[in-house]
Amino acid sequence: MFKGLKSIGAFLNSFVSNWLARMSGGFSVPFALFFVFWSDLYVRVATGALAILCFFVCAYSLWRKERQVIDDQNLQLEQFKQAWDRTGKYTIPLKEALVLISNSIRRHEEATLTDKNIDLMAVAKFRSIGWNNPCHLTGHKFISRGNFHAIEQPIPPGFWEKNTLNLEAIKEDMAQLPQTFEDGKYAFDTSDREAFGQIKINKSALISMFPQ
Repeated sequence: MFKGLKSIGAFLNSFVSNWLARMSGGFSVPFALFFVFWSDLYVRVATGALAILCFFVCAYSLWRKERQVIDDQNLQLEQFKQAWDRTGKYTIPLKEALVLISNSIRRHEEATLTDKNIDLMAVAKFRSIGWNNPCHLTGHKFISRGNFHAIEQPIPPGFWEKNTLNLEAIKEDMAQLPQTFEDGKYAFDTSDREAFGQIKINKSALISMFPQ
């Protein structure tokens, strides 16, 4: 009960303070100029109209602040749900993901970077995402040219230690080729060799790491 009364008191205090501030602030300036020429009757009517106007404006202002807080919280909750979604509903293909990363690099890195350097940086950053595993990466394991495993599966973080992205296949939409290949320094290591195609990543999680 006391908590409810305290909330009502806080509301009334905020409302009255806001209302009085508007009554004596910018809203009252035009009326004050006309008061010089108006009769007492018009002054009383105008003052009443000003009070009513400020009442509604004040009520809307307080509601809008609370509504903004709720909208911000709902947006954060939705982004959190999307970032941790495991159904694949909010995933995007690898090519689109690299475009988002590249756009972020252009916005926040040095303007002198060439497109090739930006592409290489985007690949390195995506590889870092896979290695550090801050969000979910999935793909289809490559079997042979144009043939991929039917089941989409998570790409383990350890995969990115020896593998990188096949940028040419990604940019040219070579669907029959894998989107990954072994890093050059591991070219002679044939143990447990594998590759992935049709790679996807959670869009919300990606944007949280690379603001647009």
